[in-house]
Amino acid sequence: MLKENSIAILAGGIGAAKFIDGVSRLKAFIPEENVRVIINVGDDSTMNGLYICPDFDIIAYTIAGIVDPVKKWGIQNDTFNCLSMLELYTDEPQWFSIGDKDFATHLFRTKLLAEGKTLTGVALEIQQRLSVRFLLLPCTDDILRTMIHTVDGDLLEFEEYFVREKAMPKVESISFRGNNSAKATPQVLETLSYSKKIIIAPSNPYLSIDPILATGGIMTLLEERKKDVSFISPIINGKAIKGPTTKLMKEFGLETSCVEIARHYNSVASTAFIDIRDKEKRGAIEQLGYKVHCCDTLMIDASKKKELARFVLEKLF
Repeated sequence: MLKENSIAILAGGIGAAKFIDGVSRLKAFIPEENVRVIINVGDDSTMNGLYICPDFDIIAYTIAGIVDPVKKWGIQNDTFNCLSMLELYTDEPQWFSIGDKDFATHLFRTKLLAEGKTLTGVALEIQQRLSVRFLLLPCTDDILRTMIHTVDGDLLEFEEYFVREKAMPKVESISFRGNNSAKATPQVLETLSYSKKIIIAPSNPYLSIDPILATGGIMTLLEERKKDVSFISPIINGKAIKGPTTKLMKEFGLETSCVEIARHYNSVASTAFIDIRDKEKRGAIEQLGYKVHCCDTLMIDASKKKELARFVLEKLF
């Protein structure tokens, strides 16, 4: 039975974190216990012996109110003494910037995993300690990694591509290592089955959402629930606010527009939220079978995040 006034959000990255933060500011509209977030694990990596979950941490830190307000990732007012000492010991630059407080998260996570907890179990521990009331769920407890195939023949993990190489290499294709064996957790399948509405956050579709869709059991369930699934376009007037979304689209020979995003999600979604600056694209998206809503999707501050979240929820409910 569908739970009234409940939502599941598919999420990864800063755009998703902003939208979820907006939802968290609408407690009178939707109870916190009615919001579940299914998070990409394709970015997860092991560095310096520590298990790191970038997308989970960005979202958890943002909702907890401790995210760095400038970078939009990491923890505010963090120091980097541990990183400096690692560079001294290893005699090589640490290209993945981790603050001292952030290191504590990774140490705690790695310890719990070594004790036999699942990734979902660890996620629940961390969000409880951070007083995050939304349920944050990794899309799988299995190993699933986003792999970047460059035109030069290199094979890079996501963080190697995005952070170390600054997303500069030209991409030929993207694959997901482990997708043949990675299965959605029971908590994720329950969430997608019983949430009243499912929202695909304004994330990079190829790097943040596709790994979730590649997880066993999720795509089929979304296709069955298509009439209840919506997406928020991460593209505004042909550009992405942050990250390599439009760069990838160009490299794949795709149109850099919200229409292409609609094509990408056409098998799993029936409602589209696009920016008001793209209102002339509405007809093209409607021709794909979508119900389309236009609004200001540029989340430049807390009030704009809340405004977008309210608009989306009011249209869905």
